[in-house]
Amino acid sequence: GALVIGAPEIARVDGQWTFYVSTRLVYPDGRLRGVLVAAIDLEHFETLYESVRLDSVSCVQLLNLEGVVMAGRSRDPLTAEDGEAPGARCVDLHTLLPSKTVEGEEQMSDERHFVAYRRAGEFPLVMRVGVDERLALLPWYRIMRPIVAGVVVLLLFVLGTTALLVRNLARKETLEAALKERDEQLRNMVHSVKDAILTVDADHRGVLFNSAAEHLFGALASEVIGRPIGSALSAYLAPGQVDELCARLQAGWQSSGASDALCVIEVSRHSQVVPVELGL
Repeated sequence: GALVIGAPEIARVDGQWTFYVSTRLVYPDGRLRGVLVAAIDLEHFETLYESVRLDSVSCVQLLNLEGVVMAGRSRDPLTAEDGEAPGARCVDLHTLLPSKTVEGEEQMSDERHFVAYRRAGEFPLVMRVGVDERLALLPWYRIMRPIVAGVVVLLLFVLGTTALLVRNLARKETLEAALKERDEQLRNMVHSVKDAILTVDADHRGVLFNSAAEHLFGALASEVIGRPIGSALSAYLAPGQVDELCARLQAGWQSSGASDALCVIEVSRHSQVVPVELGL
């Protein structure tokens, strides 16, 4: 028949913690023959369960289905102030264990504990493993410390880099403002001289066209700047002079150094052709 396991109690004979296991004895025809009862000393079980040492585990215990501790004391008690010695009652497991394994939480004092219950095979016994929240999270704290330190160092690095970048941007703005002021001074100087000055880029597009150049060619700076010089000044040069001007400009770009070559181009003004000395 089925085994019946009683709650631990102190034996009258030797004063040791003992629990009793009983089972029915029946004849082949089903008639009751008697009851077999065995007394088991808990010292062996206590030694076994006390030897179990698992990281972060507060207790490993053996309970019967009534929730009574059969063996194993809590190293960090979960529910009993007396350390859950054999015979201490934890919880009624008849309704808690319809399945083989149950996990849950228990709130004791100011701490939260996590527990798991599992049937011990076909025996009317339950294994109970518990851990408190503090111990369960301790490995995570150890892992998180270097991570948090790394994040702090990274944030300090980002803040330092940002401060340096802001400083450089402020310095860049100051330099740009100074450069803009110098550029404006240069433009004012270029526009104030009496010689016509025309500046072009590598694509022969107008970049600068001073007031004297406007007076010489009769063209406005807005008509020349940003446009190819050949098309912009074609209406103001004598026939055939556009190609001559572009050839001179190309020769100036291909020269390895500053060119002081002089040439003469013809500017058409008021139906008259005016020779102009050009220096590149």
